[in-house]
Amino acid sequence: MRQFFVLLVSLMSFDILATEEEITNKLAEVVKSKKAIKSSKSINLDGFKLESVKANVLGKDFEPSSTTTHLFNVSNPNSVSINIGIDSNPKNSYGAAIFQKNSGQPYVSVNDTDGDGVLDFLTYSVLNVEGELILSVEDFGMDGQADFKLNFVTDEAWVFWESEWRKVIGANSERYIVVDDQRIILKSALERLGRNVF
Repeated sequence: MRQFFVLLVSLMSFDILATEEEITNKLAEVVKSKKAIKSSKSINLDGFKLESVKANVLGKDFEPSSTTTHLFNVSNPNSVSINIGIDSNPKNSYGAAIFQKNSGQPYVSVNDTDGDGVLDFLTYSVLNVEGELILSVEDFGMDGQADFKLNFVTDEAWVFWESEWRKVIGANSERYIVVDDQRIILKSALERLGRNVF
């Protein structure tokens, strides 16, 4: 369930110089104090570890919500791990992901972002052997055409807009693409292409 805890840690405010153990301990304190874990089970079966966790979703300031998420993970030290997530609110996202062995970094994830029962968001990543992210590609609507790619080595991003790849220009919230000599803010372009997740 390492991926679940990495996600939670990414939402926490903490001392940037804190060790992984300190962050893990702080996260454990928050989860315990908020009674976020409803149930947790783990079994070993012929070399595979099966883990199931039901947890209350923690919202702003880590306050519990009425939504419960159920995560199921299958792992083996010699292979990738697979995670399936289901949300108690049918309008929320659910999906599955495959994670690199050892590093726990995500290779591929597919999601139903609007709860209609159709998978509509695909993300895949290129990782090196240490689990460092090299490239991330997203396909909104899962129509077979990648819509957004981000190269972490060159720090370049591209959007597929009107049948061609357009380089993202600028930095942070000021990022944009140029179409017919007009700027389109990156966030707006991605939303118009269907990136309505999370």
